[in-house]
Amino acid sequence: MIENSNSTNSSFIQEEESAIQIIDLWHMVWDHKWWYVISVFVCLLFAGVYLYRTPDTYTRSAKVIIDESDQDATMRNLGVMSANMMRLRSFNTVENEIEALSSPDLMQVVVERLNLQTRYVEKQFLRGVELYTNTPVEMALAGDNPQFGFSLTLTPAGEGKVTLSDFRIRDEKIKEDITGAFGDTLQTPVGALVIRQKAQAEDEFTNPIRVSWASSMATAKAYCTKLNITLSGKESSVIVISMNDTFPGRSSSIISSLLDVYNEVWINNKNRSAINTAEFINELVIFSFLAGFREKSLVFRHNKLFVYKLIEPQEIQVKQQPY
Repeated sequence: MIENSNSTNSSFIQEEESAIQIIDLWHMVWDHKWWYVISVFVCLLFAGVYLYRTPDTYTRSAKVIIDESDQDATMRNLGVMSANMMRLRSFNTVENEIEALSSPDLMQVVVERLNLQTRYVEKQFLRGVELYTNTPVEMALAGDNPQFGFSLTLTPAGEGKVTLSDFRIRDEKIKEDITGAFGDTLQTPVGALVIRQKAQAEDEFTNPIRVSWASSMATAKAYCTKLNITLSGKESSVIVISMNDTFPGRSSSIISSLLDVYNEVWINNKNRSAINTAEFINELVIFSFLAGFREKSLVFRHNKLFVYKLIEPQEIQVKQQPY
């Protein structure tokens, strides 16, 4: 009985202590409630600003079936023809095609076709919005421009004119303002430039636009980092090409153009390589045949010469006989 009463008393004491702690904690929170309210409001404000400044990212993907049956048959035939002359290494065709599609050289052709060297970012409240094809103005290089890239700001000046300012070449900032009419060739610190305004875009060009230009190879390497090419399965010949970008239309155009360039450039090069290999093997076979014929001809001539040397002394001996 005494043990039961002691255990009951200890449980009551623990409950009272926990109740006191919860009450104290509630009073502490309530006394500083405005600090907590302000903290939550500030966190929500920062989260809203972050979401407002961060552009949406879209993913586009495409599946491609690698069909190299004809080229594999050609390479097998070449391998049979040259079996006694050389060894041909066997490569995984699909992995080679993945490396080919990931090449910056192919992406450079895509960049030049789609004119992706120039980026247009409109300055809005607390953020910059990339315009891509929605830009109301376009910039064209007119000579003596840096090869490693530059950037500048376009500001509408009214009456069909535009102001170029905030020039930057790598880390060098150039503070100079140049105002000229649309379509004129303007001499700037980054070379000669021509700024054209698109048709029916007068009302759209109201905010400053930051224009950045980079070389086609540098732009191609940047887009290659966004490109993801994987196999759909371990033993599959289907590859999946995906790309993340703020413009779904741009990623789709890049993937489509990349496949077009691949078909035009890479496969043509492989066909040309196969044709050159076939011609080389044909020349090698002909050379081997001619070399064998020459060797037999030399042996024949050597034997004939040897016979001649054997016969000539007999004729001399016969001529020396007195009768």
